[in-house]
Amino acid sequence: MPVLFAVAILEDQHHQTNDLQVIRGDEILQKEDALFLQSQHLLPRLPFSNIDLLIVDEIGKEISGSGMDTNVIGRGVFGFISSLRPEGSLEIHISRIFVRDLTPATNGNAIGIGLADFTTTRVINHINREYTYTNALTSLGLACAKIPLYFGTDLEALEGAIGSLIWEKDNDLRIVRIKNTLSLDRMLVSERLTVEMSSSVPVEIDPTP
Repeated sequence: MPVLFAVAILEDQHHQTNDLQVIRGDEILQKEDALFLQSQHLLPRLPFSNIDLLIVDEIGKEISGSGMDTNVIGRGVFGFISSLRPEGSLEIHISRIFVRDLTPATNGNAIGIGLADFTTTRVINHINREYTYTNALTSLGLACAKIPLYFGTDLEALEGAIGSLIWEKDNDLRIVRIKNTLSLDRMLVSERLTVEMSSSVPVEIDPTP
């Protein structure tokens, strides 16, 4: 069938509309590449290339279709890193991911929990298997529904995560804590990362404890 026009909507890192364009049907193929390139530079990202432990306070379907934004964590739903990152952008490696909870709005759909390495019994008890399994089967992303190592308390999960890493001194660990992969304006980081932070990265360090 003839396509009269298309509406292209680009979102920023907060899932807010950044640009909206109406494209004639005969211009879609020509203009889509440029829009795709523009969208690449709107992707959210962490300002570090190497993280030992990423602590994510919450995941959920309203945060990302995969629970956590794969472009932020550098892990893909099929086991590879997302190809959406713009050429020359910061590549990221995260050794361990600890997910602390599900958002209330996700209603027990814990898709994306399989992208984590550690979680809590609290998360496991909140999982709605029907919602999660249906999501995993229809999206073909089965790995996203797998259950990681889980512990009764946050402290036990943290001890397990840190114990699974190779390190010599406490201040050697590169640890980042974020609310979720949509909320990257503020984060807690370990001392090692404040030392390694590049001066070219537009990050302000809050001096208050």
